[in-house]
Amino acid sequence: MFMAHKMLHRLCKSVFLHRYRVKSSKENKFWFVAEIGSCSQMITTRLSIILALSLCIAIALCAEDASPSNAMKKDVVLDMNSNGKKIELKVGDEIQIELKAMGSAGYAWYFDQLDRDIFELTGEEKKVTAEETKDTVGTPVISVWKLKAVKAGKTIIRMSQYRIWEGKDKAVNRFEISVDVIP
Repeated sequence: MFMAHKMLHRLCKSVFLHRYRVKSSKENKFWFVAEIGSCSQMITTRLSIILALSLCIAIALCAEDASPSNAMKKDVVLDMNSNGKKIELKVGDEIQIELKAMGSAGYAWYFDQLDRDIFELTGEEKKVTAEETKDTVGTPVISVWKLKAVKAGKTIIRMSQYRIWEGKDKAVNRFEISVDVIP
């Protein structure tokens, strides 16, 4: 009971509070009882504000998580360290394949196998690896492909790096990844 009185006093210390001395009939002890008016209104107001703010935050978090564009969507970045591995995706997930290219020597990456029923190619670009270099002639680049899983199924993405005039048989590098897309 003493702890409850102490907590009540801390909550109400900013409001003028009348206290009454009441004698307990059982224990012959005196207790202070707060006036019901101002203190209870203040406590109710504070609790209402805290509850309203908590509710707003909870609703905002739930709304953001429940949006279809963010619901368990996974973006996966693959590079030569991923070569030969198996990955699992859900329909709607996106992968980004980043492979070093030797464009100035004529070598480029080409898809040998890409199941267009399961994946949609959403983007392709080249990034210069040496950002500080003013002269980009001969600078290695990273070729980037963005793919989106549009249908469930198992497939292999296979790529080769070669000079187009020499053909796939003279490839200097190969990349392969097994993908299982689940609904």
